[in-house]
Amino acid sequence: GENFFAFCVEVLNMHWLKEKPNAEMAFFIARPDLKPKRMLQVPRDTHKSTLSVNAFPVWDICQGLVESDMDRSHLFDSASMNLVYLHLRSVKKTLRYNEKLLEWFGDFYNIEAWTKDDIVILQHWAYSKKMGRREGTCSVRSVLSEVVGLHYTRIAADDWVTDTNTKTDLGLYRG
Repeated sequence: GENFFAFCVEVLNMHWLKEKPNAEMAFFIARPDLKPKRMLQVPRDTHKSTLSVNAFPVWDICQGLVESDMDRSHLFDSASMNLVYLHLRSVKKTLRYNEKLLEWFGDFYNIEAWTKDDIVILQHWAYSKKMGRREGTCSVRSVLSEVVGLHYTRIAADDWVTDTNTKTDLGLYRG
């Protein structure tokens, strides 16, 4: 957990993060000993989405490369496709242009598998094809999307609850 916070500050240039509450949240987000299901519920404007949806996947992908673990995939899920696209664009931008990451890991960009809804980083491409994986390194869906037969190592659910999906007949039926 401490390494994730340091990664955010030093590598991702998030120097505006603070020890409290951001270091505590980073520790919670990155703790491998916690069960896979966990919820981070903190006040607005504490950068929980920035840490858990934008920064953590980048850190986890890099950890996987260091550990030669290619079986890591992230699903960004929200009530709004606009929001998940914003998160995926943030991850794409970081992977494409962060100078430290490019120096340490090389180019992540894969023209064959870098779409609006999914990215498979270059380092995962051969492994994914060999294993027949359909999941992207990072993918986006909304709460109303049908996702069958896909298995992600981490699902980041961000802002699921809206009036539309909790106070309409369809939203209540699907929930």
